[in-house]
Amino acid sequence: MVPLTDISYTLSASMAGQDLLVTGSAQIQIETQCARCLDTIRPVIKAEHLCILHENAQGKEIDISEDIREELLLSMPEYFHCSENCKGLCPHCGANLNHEKCKCPQKTEPEIPPENNPWSALDALK
Repeated sequence: MVPLTDISYTLSASMAGQDLLVTGSAQIQIETQCARCLDTIRPVIKAEHLCILHENAQGKEIDISEDIREELLLSMPEYFHCSENCKGLCPHCGANLNHEKCKCPQKTEPEIPPENNPWSALDALK
């Protein structure tokens, strides 16, 4: 994962008594790989509802860069995908199924005879 842009943000800061309250949003564009097909993608990560509170901040210089970084990290998905309907890679030949057809010989799963199929009892239920 590589950052492509600086973090951009829109923030509002206000004092609530002795406490500093910062609200707003932040975003950054990164370069990473799709977890299914390994294509390079460049998603924008957004933390749209930032709410950072620092207690007893009156008269102090406060650095909120780590707070914003943490919010952006928490906004990231567990896995990045190039699209919702990404077909991924063939597990046998490694072909990217979004761009080419699989080169493997067509394999079909062997048919289980109904008498040996443990799921056939469900077919009898009404």
